[in-house]
This record gives sequence, C-alpha cells and structure tokens, in this order.
Amino acid sequence: MLTATGGVVVALAGCLGDGGGGDDERSGDDDAPEAVDEELRLGDGVVLNTAFPVRLADPDTEEVVASVHYHPDFSHWHRMPLSVPLEQQVRYRVVVTNSDDEEIALGPDGELTVEMEPADDTPSGLVAYEVDGASIDMYGNRPGVGDYVFSLVNNGEQVWQGSLLSVSVEG
Repeated sequence: MLTATGGVVVALAGCLGDGGGGDDERSGDDDAPEAVDEELRLGDGVVLNTAFPVRLADPDTEEVVASVHYHPDFSHWHRMPLSVPLEQQVRYRVVVTNSDDEEIALGPDGELTVEMEPADDTPSGLVAYEVDGASIDMYGNRPGVGDYVFSLVNNGEQVWQGSLLSVSVEG
C-alpha cells in the first residue's frame, strides 16, 4: 500500500481557463529575457524553464497529463484536475526542465527531489501517494477533489514552489 510522503508545503494553484492543450509545452525560452525571475533560479547555476518548468507525464507514452505554466506574477497548472481512478494506481513521471529545455535529474542521484503533500482543505485520505525519484504513484482511495502542494527540494531546502495541483478521484 502506498503511504503519503513528503514534508515541505508548496503552493501550486489550479489552472485558469479550460486547461486544454495548444500551448508549446516543450519550450518557451527562445525569447526569454536576459533577466530571469528569481523564483526560477534554484542555485548552483540552475535556472528553470521560463514557460513550462514542471510537467507530469505518462511514463509509458510520455504524453503530458499536467504542466505548470509559469508567469512572473502567478503560475498555474494546465489540464486540471489531474484524474486518478477510484481504487486504482496511476504512475506519473515528473519532468523538470532548465532554461535550455534540458531535463534536470531528480531523486537521490539528481540535483533535486520532489515532495508532495495534501493542502489543508483536501479531504483526508483522498489519495495515497509515493514519490520515488522522478515518479509519483497515486492510488485513488475515495471519490472527491483535493489540492496537493508540490515542491522541488535541494539538499533538504525548498527551492521552488508553484500553484496547487488539483486531483480528482473518480469512479
């Protein structure tokens, strides 16, 4: 059985608008200004992609199922809410890209780790989840919708936060 892991709370807000596709979620830095928002600077010279720094993808097909769309004043997830079937497990691959649109290694062997936990108003036990390197396994325990805080951590210190990740358990 999966257990909830993670510890640092980060705000990642739900998508504004319809959350549909149509955006080029593979780039966005070609016209990036010389001065990059400090929120995207993670230290050690690492700078996140200025358009879509974090994506969740199906690990088998690499289809993007959710992505953070970064704006200097706010950020939001596209394709929300993330759907998790009731009484089923789903695995997502976390893809974090730098300003050159290169993937940043995650987990014990990488520069960054991912942490996730339910927001205060999320129903208790909505999903069980486990973060393992660049993978997040989620199991839909009960029907409902909730928000999860998601963070990137370097050496135990939170280095990035975004908006709430909305998760819907259906079935």
